[in-house]
Formats: sequence, structure tokens, C-alpha cells
Amino acid sequence: MDRLKFKLAAIFSVILLFILMDIFFHQNILSVTKLLSPFFLDTTIPSMLGQAEHIIKSQFHALTIIDSFATLLNLLKIKGVIGPRLALTLLCGILLVDLGYASWGALRYERNHYAAINKLKKIVDNSIAKDSSVYRVDSYTNWMGPNMEMYLGCQTVGGYTPLFLNDYYQYISKYERELTEKGWVLYFYSQSENHKFMDLLNVKYEISYSKGLIEQRKTYLPRAFLVPDYKILKKEQMLDYFNEADFDPTNVVLFEEGGYEPSPPRKTKESSALQNQVDITSYSPDQITLSVTSAMPSFLFLSEMYYPGWKAFVDGQATRILKGNYMFRVIEIPEGKHNVTFIFGPLSIKMGIGVTTFTLFMLLVLVVWSKRKHHRATR
Repeated sequence: MDRLKFKLAAIFSVILLFILMDIFFHQNILSVTKLLSPFFLDTTIPSMLGQAEHIIKSQFHALTIIDSFATLLNLLKIKGVIGPRLALTLLCGILLVDLGYASWGALRYERNHYAAINKLKKIVDNSIAKDSSVYRVDSYTNWMGPNMEMYLGCQTVGGYTPLFLNDYYQYISKYERELTEKGWVLYFYSQSENHKFMDLLNVKYEISYSKGLIEQRKTYLPRAFLVPDYKILKKEQMLDYFNEADFDPTNVVLFEEGGYEPSPPRKTKESSALQNQVDITSYSPDQITLSVTSAMPSFLFLSEMYYPGWKAFVDGQATRILKGNYMFRVIEIPEGKHNVTFIFGPLSIKMGIGVTTFTLFMLLVLVVWSKRKHHRATR
């Protein structure tokens, strides 16, 4: 009995703390920033803190209410006021309310809008969907929102997301300075003289939904290609160098000063029987496989974000991934024919899988042990 009282006291202490924090946040919204300031990144945008404070406050308020109701139901069950089945039913009801609250206000188009979207999908299916290569598209401003390409099944560089990586934001903003404000969460395509930014992002097609037009960009670059030479620059100089007339991404890859400095490729005779060729043999969110033929030691440029957790292998041997052209993945490739694989396998995911597996195992052991204990007690 004392053990039960201790557990109840601990639970109520936590809930009481949540309620007091919730009241404190509503009385003084600036306290949210003060409390969470140790978790802010150096790249935090000051002008966006007000919006972040309101989001955190509202979500914490919802968490406090839901946890309070769930605790009350558990207390009523323990006291015998309600039965286990009713308690479980009510808890599931709270879960449904929580899910409904999370999606409340989600955008829903009228039926005629969906008919227009399906018409556009047919246009895409009859044109670029027949292109079997790996490519990205981008679309001009439209009434349907920036995530239209997701519905169409196309890879895009735009769209809506509350989390843009800082390097990507700086990259896109350099493409067209007036494209968006600091702290943006959505992006639409627009043409610019700085086409090399979109070329390196493998944007092959540009779409105008209002006109029903899909056009191929003349200067687009493939998702992966070989580059014979490199240049070292300071990071703050790199994006400006994209606009230099002599910068050709197919001849030179840019590396950041003080980063992983590659060794210079050893040039071979021009009469090499091999010809450069890069083919993507399989592509998925966490693994990319390529067949590469290089006439000389070169750099393989992959139009994918450089991000921790990715590993690269050339003919089964691990190789380092360099950060090239400000934010992309680059590896060194020897002369000859090679199989290249990029795999996303960070330690955090492996640890998460391990913890989840161990927890499920312990729950199974606990269930079996409880049933055996109950069976022995009833004999």
C-alpha cells in the first residue's frame, strides 16, 4: 500500500509541475525562451523566436491537459470507480482527441480543386513520368501550395517544411536574394541568372501549373557525375564563386578551406580507352548505388545533401565523404570501373532500434512472467 501511495505521489508531482509550468508560460511567455535557451542553435533566427514561443506554449498546454486527464483516469481505475475496460476505452478516446487536435485546421481543398489536381497529374504522367532517369523538378508559385510535387510523385527542391537546414537555406537564398525572407518555411521556384545553383540541384524540369506547361531546363546537370579537378575556397567565398563566368561544375568541384583536403588527382594519358560514365543503378532514401567508369582519378559529385550518418563504399571498401560545392556529397574515385554505394546508417538509429528491441523483449518477458505467476496463484 505504501508503495502504491509513493507511485501516486510521484505521478501527481509530475502533473502538478506540468500545470504550474503551463500557468507560468501563459502568464509570462518570455519565460519559454529563457527556459529553453540552452537548446537554441547558434543559427537561431531572432525574428522567429516569437512564433516559436507561441507554438511551444500551445503544444505544452495541450500536453498538460491530456496528461492530466490520463492521470485522472488511472486514479479512478486504481480506486475502483471505473473498470479496466472503461478506463482503456476512455484512454483511447483521449488519444483520438489528441490526434484530432494535432491535425485541426489542416488544409482541405474543395472537390473541384482535387479535380484540377488530378488533371495536372495526368499531364505529368503523360510527360516527365516516362523519364526513367533520376531527376528533380520545381514549380512556379501556384494556388495549390508548394507541396504539389509530393502528390505528383516527383522529387523537388522546394515545398513546405518547418525545418530547413541552414546550409540549404543559405544556398537557396543565394540563388535569388529576394526569393524569401529569413526564417521562411516554404519555397517556390523562379528563374534566375544564377542557374548553376539549380543545375547542381539536378532540377531537370520546371512546371507552371497555371499554364499547364512542363519544360526541360537546358542547363540542368545529372544527379551524379565525375569532376576531374578541384579548388579550395573559404566557405563564405564559395557561393559567390558560383556566379563567376569561369566556374564550370563539371570541371571543378569546390572544397571548403580547412575541411577534408583531397589529394590532387593523378592525370593519365589522354588516350585512355575508358570513357567517363556514371549510372545510378538503384535509388532509395537511405541507399544509393552507382556504377562508375572513370578514365582518370576523379571526384564523384552526388547532388545530395552532405549529412552526418551517411557512409560511402567503393567496391566494398569504405571511403570518406567530402563536402563539396558548399553542401553536397563528393568522394574520390580511382581510375577504372567501380561499384559505389552510399548508405545512411547513423549510430543514433541503430541505438534506437536496439533500445526498442530490448524494451519489447522485456515487455514480453514481463507478460509471460505475470501470466505464470497468476496461473500458479490460481492453482
